[in-house]
Amino acid sequence: MRNSIGLALILIGFCYSLGYLHVLKNPADLLLRYWPLFLIFVGLEVIMGEKSRIFFQLLTFAALGFFLALILQKFLDVTALIPL
Repeated sequence: MRNSIGLALILIGFCYSLGYLHVLKNPADLLLRYWPLFLIFVGLEVIMGEKSRIFFQLLTFAALGFFLALILQKFLDVTALIPL
């Protein structure tokens, strides 16, 4: 059961990323382009279970931080927050 859920998440993320590669023409729209990687990481974590949980949790938290930064960059002027 655990393996089938993990494989389903990986397959959804992979198919979604392949389906939208030809649609996305704006390179600034990174949120739609890279969020399926998060699904792939979560799927791998579900499959591996306790064996390498720490590694995939670090990857998942890194992906969450990346997506949070993309959301902030998309909806806020983050460059105004950085002092020169």
